[in-house]
Amino acid sequence: MCTVENPACEKPRHALTHMAVLGRGVYNAQPASKVLLKLCTGRRHQLRVHCDHIGHRIIGDYTYSDRKDIFPFRMMLHSYYLYIPTGIGETIDVTTSDPFTGEDSRCKWTCLEEVISREKAMDLLEAVHPSNKLTEIIPKAINKQ
Repeated sequence: MCTVENPACEKPRHALTHMAVLGRGVYNAQPASKVLLKLCTGRRHQLRVHCDHIGHRIIGDYTYSDRKDIFPFRMMLHSYYLYIPTGIGETIDVTTSDPFTGEDSRCKWTCLEEVISREKAMDLLEAVHPSNKLTEIIPKAINKQ
């Protein structure tokens, strides 16, 4: 997937992601933000490309960091809620726990400021675009001041 601003992109297609900032803090002593992303279209690498495009790569995203982000034990991308109609009259509807709470000692995320609760953010994003997927991530926060 690529963005229309990329001259190497031959056939850009529409892709839409909504974002809500859940908290600000640090990851491994570097400024970071925890966000909730609403995937409104389903393009390959969409969340990773959109975060990279706005200058906030996902922590641990080896591919979109030009193979420089090798420290984390995993990419800090986690699907919190999935709602998938199967097309055969059934629906997959799954919610998981938050892996970025500090309970896992390998996760170096520390929240310093809660901006909005996950529940309120989900309600806001749901109001903007009806449900399909919500993904929680910790992208690198790069101050563009």
